[in-house]
Amino acid sequence: TIAPSPIIRAKQTGTSFAGLTPGTYTFRVTDANGCYYTESYTIDAVTPIAIAGNKTSDVLCKGGATGSITFTVSGVATVGNYTYSLTAGTGSIVKSGNTLTLANIAQGSYTVQVTDNATGCINSAIVVINEPAAALTFTSTATNVNCNNDNAQITATAAGGTVNYSYAAVVAGAAAPTVYASSNVITVDTNSAADLTWDVYVKDANGCITKNPITLVGDALPTVTSVTVNNQCTATGSGFTFTAVGTGLAPLTYSINGTTFQSSGTFTVAAGTYTVTVKDKNGCTASASPVTVYPQLTSVAAVTKELDCSASPNAVITITAAGGKTAYTYEVSTDGGTTYTAMAGNTYSTPTAATYNFRVTDANGCTKVATATVAPITNPTVTYTAVMPKCFGAADGSVTLTGAGGSGGYTFSKDDVTYSATALFTGLTAGSYTFYVKDSKGCKNTVAVTLTQPSTLAATVAEVGFTCNTTNGKVAGTVTINVTAGTGTTPYEYSFNGSGYSSNNV
Repeated sequence: TIAPSPIIRAKQTGTSFAGLTPGTYTFRVTDANGCYYTESYTIDAVTPIAIAGNKTSDVLCKGGATGSITFTVSGVATVGNYTYSLTAGTGSIVKSGNTLTLANIAQGSYTVQVTDNATGCINSAIVVINEPAAALTFTSTATNVNCNNDNAQITATAAGGTVNYSYAAVVAGAAAPTVYASSNVITVDTNSAADLTWDVYVKDANGCITKNPITLVGDALPTVTSVTVNNQCTATGSGFTFTAVGTGLAPLTYSINGTTFQSSGTFTVAAGTYTVTVKDKNGCTASASPVTVYPQLTSVAAVTKELDCSASPNAVITITAAGGKTAYTYEVSTDGGTTYTAMAGNTYSTPTAATYNFRVTDANGCTKVATATVAPITNPTVTYTAVMPKCFGAADGSVTLTGAGGSGGYTFSKDDVTYSATALFTGLTAGSYTFYVKDSKGCKNTVAVTLTQPSTLAATVAEVGFTCNTTNGKVAGTVTINVTAGTGTTPYEYSFNGSGYSSNNV
């Protein structure tokens, strides 16, 4: 039997005692006869191996592997005479003497166990690596750029990571920034809106960086989409109105020909050419192509040739249009304006006396109706005054004509060939004549005239012979001739032997 002293163990048959702490032990060996042998043995105290963990760095960025731990081993007789293992966590341990380094590790709990190669003593240490509760994230918004301001302000709102944050932005695709600012409002120059895509960076207190792209928006330039003249066909003078419609960032204001801007796109103007300009909230402007407000369309129909009796007897009506927008088209109505027929030009020829309506349409579709009346032809009339030949066979008769009616401007003829403004025809003998009158339209009329002459002049003579008588003592003789006129025109006068004429026929 072997037993230590004092007896702290029961007798045993084996010769090995384990689990003994340092101290002095007495061992007794007893045989079967009860004989025993006693010997003392001292177990010296052993310095246990120790390990201490020191967290040199937590993980800086959520999900990263930037943590590090330094483990220091002590209690070994010879430096480095131990073995180690990572019993919890993942990583690569670097041993340097009594120092173990665990670097580039993620968040988690790490346990390192060491064993003293000399004593077999074992010890371990646990270190917990932490990381930020949430990853660094941010959202960003930006102001729009416009024609008057090509700088945009980007506002970043960060969360997670480790406060405090700093901010920077570069044109998309450019190298990462090296300079950050504490303000979360970043002003960027878009180079007249040429650079609208940017990379925004946010860095936290641990130096963690995250990047998000942002596309800036350039406000569309305003435009004038339409300019409509509202009353082109009905207005007069300065009463024309037109309305411009624009697009752009509200509120929009409008101007014509450089005048003051107004909120309404409707303008009241006189005829003329106008350029409409629209201005948006940013002060950006755009102009439409010039718009023309045309003067009121007018038309006048005038009979420029009346019906006449010439070789081309038709009346001609000429329509004169003005204002509106050329070119014009012309139509004629012969039924009071119920139906219209297209005309080839602005003149209309007609053989019929009537009232005609003419519709003029301009290039804007405006219409104007003018009316003209073609008067019927009235033939002239003619009267006469005749002077008869004085003597039988004489050519001293005359006729004086007087025209009336028709169109005036009379000419006269006795043969319908040669016409003259002279109304007196002389040197006429007795006979029947047809005289002609023609007015300025060539229309004619006739009058029949008969000139009469006296009968042939004749006389009868009754003679009374000589007789003798005494008167006062004298003897006288007389001859009496009685002349009796025959035909001719009274009163008659008589002449004897070529002497002068007298009314005495004896």
